[in-house]
Amino acid sequence: MCVDRGFVLLVACVVGCAPTAGPAVALDSGLGVQDSGVIAPDSVMVPDAETDAGTSADGSGPTAPDDAGLPDGPSVNAFQGPLRAVMLGTLTTVAAASRGRTGLTIGGRASSGAIVDVDGFRFKPPSGVSWGWVGRVVDGSGVSWVIPAKAPSYASVDHVAMHGDESVVAGTFVDKVTLDGTTVLAGKGLSLFISRLSPTGKVKWILALPANDFIVLRALVADGAGNAYGAIEFQGELTVDGRTVISPNGKRDVLLVKLDTLGRFVWAKQYGNSSDDYAVDLEMDAKGGLHYLGEYQGGAVSYSGHKVSADDVKREIIYGAINAATGDFVRIKSFGGPGDQFADSLAMLSDRPVIAAQLEGGKLTLASGVVYDSKTRSVASIIELDAQLALDKVHVIERPYDAVTLAARGNRLYVAGHFLGQVNWHGLSQPSPANSRGIYFASIEAGKPTLVVPQHPKGLAVVRQATSSAQGDPIWIGRFSTDFSVGGYTVRTAKPHYNGAFVWQQP
Repeated sequence: MCVDRGFVLLVACVVGCAPTAGPAVALDSGLGVQDSGVIAPDSVMVPDAETDAGTSADGSGPTAPDDAGLPDGPSVNAFQGPLRAVMLGTLTTVAAASRGRTGLTIGGRASSGAIVDVDGFRFKPPSGVSWGWVGRVVDGSGVSWVIPAKAPSYASVDHVAMHGDESVVAGTFVDKVTLDGTTVLAGKGLSLFISRLSPTGKVKWILALPANDFIVLRALVADGAGNAYGAIEFQGELTVDGRTVISPNGKRDVLLVKLDTLGRFVWAKQYGNSSDDYAVDLEMDAKGGLHYLGEYQGGAVSYSGHKVSADDVKREIIYGAINAATGDFVRIKSFGGPGDQFADSLAMLSDRPVIAAQLEGGKLTLASGVVYDSKTRSVASIIELDAQLALDKVHVIERPYDAVTLAARGNRLYVAGHFLGQVNWHGLSQPSPANSRGIYFASIEAGKPTLVVPQHPKGLAVVRQATSSAQGDPIWIGRFSTDFSVGGYTVRTAKPHYNGAFVWQQP
């Protein structure tokens, strides 16, 4: 898809909601069994009265559409074949998306001074404050609701995972964050919230992982039963249930968690050595298997008894298959080279892991005996492992600008990212448009590559995988600020200086 130790559960309750005790959660840290706390909004809680600006009085409830001043026409509220535009407003970004049964849930952040205008759903953060936002795009009818993640200083929505038409959303915040009238508190540092929303945008539950230093969720996925899985990095102390303080083994550790549909922790597993460990990605395969991608450095680390070791200075890449029921690693693969190895993204090509990475001077010996050397190229390396986790083959994207994102459908591999100058993929080449940074959508199946470069005058930013369509095609999401064309379709921003989010289903 899509660049420490323990956790804290909810410690605050607002009027109209009460904490509920979850089932016992076994932490893999020798701490024994702890109960998890979850704040659930009262079932009769209703939004505050809406103001003329199209948002509830406290800015926390679902906003009401206000179409005044927005242009008519299909470029704002309708799909054009596989392409769709969703207007965002000024200084507003999109960071995450996921597809459910009847549409998409998308989220992002509005910076200080932003005018958030998501297809007519409007709100404005106070001066000097950044808020997160999350909204629902229903097939055939457009945006149905938008909710701000309101905070006194900073909040963002960074990840979304859908089950049916319910959405699990997650983001970071400082001090406190309010979502649909329900508030949770941070620790002394950057903290994390996770919430489950109904199809109409009502909070079913919300929990916080307060931190005294730093915590960030790197990946969020959901399985067919609605359980949510998160890959977290953290440093500094974290408190479990307000009773037990735990810390990373080194400077930064990885925490993997599983939440059930009621927001209760099924398991939480901490991994790390005496130096730094980094979470990168999670992926569910077609059979419900859970797969992890990360990095580590600074000596030996054990993943459920599977031990690997890296140079004290250089980073190495770690892939692991996880038992989703228990959270234990069942097999792992570690690889690297003389330089740092940076993992970008993970996809499952049938039962084979595929890893996008930036190899700095790395040499990889494949199962065939061929030595792949990336040190003389400005490339992203797409590494396929076979069913036995041997290094099987390497695909190369030349002239990438930053991280590469992967997706897969059956035996077709999809790759997307940014580039400068010219992108090269299996003999296919395209220049970046208008002498600016470009993006590419590439694929390969049975040795047959494709390469698509959208046309845009300027202002194109993030590209992320949203999810897959009902047909299994990958859906990509990104931000644009001028006309954007791909696959013979064009979308346009609604007003000058507005950002838009594009959603494109790649065939």
